Amino acid sequence: MKRIFSLILFLCLFAMLLLPTLASSEAEGLYFDSYKQGKTYSMDTYQSAKNLQEVPHTFEAMLYAERSGWQGGTILGNDNAKSGGRFTFTLNKNFYPQLTFKDKNGATHSAVFKNASFPSAAWTHLAIAFDEEKKEFRCYVNGVLQESIAFSDTCPEKCKDGCLGIFSLASASQYPFLLGGDLHYLNPNFFRGGIRDVALYSSVLSGSEIFDSFQNGVDASNEHLILYYDIDSSDKGKDIKDQSGGYDLIYSRSWLTEEEMNAEREKKGFSGKYEYSIAVIGDPQYATHSYPEAIRAAYTWLAENKDEKNIQYVIGLGDLTDQCQRDEWIEAASALQILQDAGLYYSVVRGNHDTALSGIEDYSQATARPELFDKLFAEEITFYYDQFLTNGGLYEEGSVKNTYRTLDCEGDEWLILNLDWRVEDAVLDWAKGVIEAHPEHRVIIVTHDYLSASGVQSANGKRIWDTLAGQYENVVMALGGHYSWDNILVNQAEGIHGNTVTQMLIDPQRADDLLEGVGLVTMFYFSEDGSVVDVEYYSPEWDRYYKNANQMRINLKTERFESHFAPILWVSIGVGACGGAVGVFFLLKARRKRAAKKEQE
Repeated sequence: MKRIFSLILFLCLFAMLLLPTLASSEAEGLYFDSYKQGKTYSMDTYQSAKNLQEVPHTFEAMLYAERSGWQGGTILGNDNAKSGGRFTFTLNKNFYPQLTFKDKNGATHSAVFKNASFPSAAWTHLAIAFDEEKKEFRCYVNGVLQESIAFSDTCPEKCKDGCLGIFSLASASQYPFLLGGDLHYLNPNFFRGGIRDVALYSSVLSGSEIFDSFQNGVDASNEHLILYYDIDSSDKGKDIKDQSGGYDLIYSRSWLTEEEMNAEREKKGFSGKYEYSIAVIGDPQYATHSYPEAIRAAYTWLAENKDEKNIQYVIGLGDLTDQCQRDEWIEAASALQILQDAGLYYSVVRGNHDTALSGIEDYSQATARPELFDKLFAEEITFYYDQFLTNGGLYEEGSVKNTYRTLDCEGDEWLILNLDWRVEDAVLDWAKGVIEAHPEHRVIIVTHDYLSASGVQSANGKRIWDTLAGQYENVVMALGGHYSWDNILVNQAEGIHGNTVTQMLIDPQRADDLLEGVGLVTMFYFSEDGSVVDVEYYSPEWDRYYKNANQMRINLKTERFESHFAPILWVSIGVGACGGAVGVFFLLKARRKRAAKKEQE
């Protein structure tokens, strides 16, 4: 009898040893391509089509990671470099499961499970639950509880007394989330392994429920399921459907070749025919300061393509300089000379860095030269100044801080209204008069600070909306930069006259900074009647288009008003060996069942 028992035990242990091999062969996951430019960044982005609208209490995923060379990775999250602590479900750089989020007091909780054993090179089920009633976080690996951590042990000292530990939906819902990454610029925190079966629940799953999910897969009929991605290698490079119905993922590849871009144009219904185009340059400050060849490449490309693409105008969104220094101003003006030499008119506005009022380093204050904006563009560059005397106007004679320019684009009459950094009320009153004096012109309002990175109007943007953008029937667009973001953000809203106003954030400054000069150009290709614009985000320096989600077709007369984020987790198994073997059996059985179901679909 003892021999029989020993044989059974041996077979069970052997089955456990086969777990990595069996799981790997049966359950191919979703892996991420990457590229290196200083740091390593993800080529693949899967971003939620809408922001989180429910508080998750249980996070789970099937993961494959190898400890050797591990650099950490986010399974699901929307943390970003500036705000931080939104929420992330992570297997961190030390190979520890981790859950981070802000609570209702604004404190950032970070539960790091250092005692949870996460196996290397094996498909592994990870679940983290946070229990508000018991005030603790719990981590499970392959359905077995590994470690519990009290709320009070996961936040800063200042939060110890009366620490809430309650997930702040208001904070987490400000931004969309990513599968296999977060919203740090260019997604350097992507998951460096495989991902399958990711789910969030609004309830705290019990240990038995989590073990059942490990054995049999996610129960898509669970009434507490917030989202569920049943993913494998076949989902690579595609939009991914949320099996629970609400949080579909939009796929973007970071850099597209011309051939890939042609496929994207066809997929999104770009016309291929347009009457004319207008170019937009967002926040070139880092290029001006450190990588002037990138912004010069952008202007050179515009000059060379002026006739072929029928480029009517180039709009600048501010922050020509980074530290407001004389050499930066000279470089900015010299680079813009490329457009002038081609006879291509442009406009510029001041950003906060150009004013030296905010954004520049303390050591730069003494030598900042904000006066050079008018010195150069109003006094010395007559090509620039004279356009407003002949085809536009100035708020103040001898200054180009606030200007407007009219354009006749193949019969479409446009008015470009350029407003200074956080303009005074008197300037807004002047701008009202300009718009009212041009009722037959469609208006594009240009300023540095308008739409924030969360896709809504900033405080300054709200001022402009309340006085200008939302008040006049002929205002069509409002453009801004200032808030660095990977994606072009589009928010279409209804003005008081029932007209559509397309508001956009375009700010590639961080790409220039981290990738050492990209020089992105945003091209607006207008249809014959000017009602539809095909938007393309292109780097002449790299000869690549940046992200699928940034290439978009916009109906300027839509009656559907919404925001588009164009596209902005992952531990000694405590059960007996036989129990583990049984778990493998049920796990593989469930995988085969779902694979067969996918085949039938």
